[in-house]
Amino acid sequence: MNYVIGDIHSNAVELSALMRRLHLCPEDRLIFVGDYLDKGNDPNETLGILNGLNDMYECDFLIGNHEYVWNQYLLHGDVSRNEFLLKFGGVETIKPFFPDSPEQKLENNQVEEMREALDQYMQLISRCKPFIQRDAFLVVHAGLLPEQLYQDPLHIQERNFFLRPEQMDMRRRYLDRYIVVAGHTHLGENPTFTEGYVNIDLGAGYGKRLGAFCLEERNVVRSDGVVFTYQQTI
Repeated sequence: MNYVIGDIHSNAVELSALMRRLHLCPEDRLIFVGDYLDKGNDPNETLGILNGLNDMYECDFLIGNHEYVWNQYLLHGDVSRNEFLLKFGGVETIKPFFPDSPEQKLENNQVEEMREALDQYMQLISRCKPFIQRDAFLVVHAGLLPEQLYQDPLHIQERNFFLRPEQMDMRRRYLDRYIVVAGHTHLGENPTFTEGYVNIDLGAGYGKRLGAFCLEERNVVRSDGVVFTYQQTI
């Protein structure tokens, strides 16, 4: 089976619960849509779980907007990105390493210290892909612009990591064949299904649930065991 996992945001509790619900087999494949850290309080435990899963199963890690920002900030020297990190959960990510002054580290752009502390995270980011196509689905962190729906080959831009549903055509499929599966925008504790779009951000970054969309069975398993079926015609 192929499972697409939603935005985790350092919610190790829901990630562990979801993995137990899936009853994984050695041949299963996990596709993560990105936003592994920030907002939640368990960055180290989350990374440990992800590394363990990567050792046991075939895993694909996609880049989320939070990975994109950290990469630009720590590796490409774009210190203006600290505004995003201060506002959207970066403090929680570095707090285990700098418990007395996490805000100051970001405010003062002490990049070298943070890059060393987040080495494990940066290694994960280096393996991240912009998107993946499997079967009848295209998986990307946030979505596609309307003008990208017939772009072949697909060129992912920075905007694709930050798109909101109101900026997309959620009824139309990529190349008229591939349903877009994404996270990024928390629309509710239940998944969102349309003819061309599946959203699986179920709020783990806000202390809520995490979901996994099974491509073969066309359903979403939530970390509390509730299952939602995609009813659209494939």
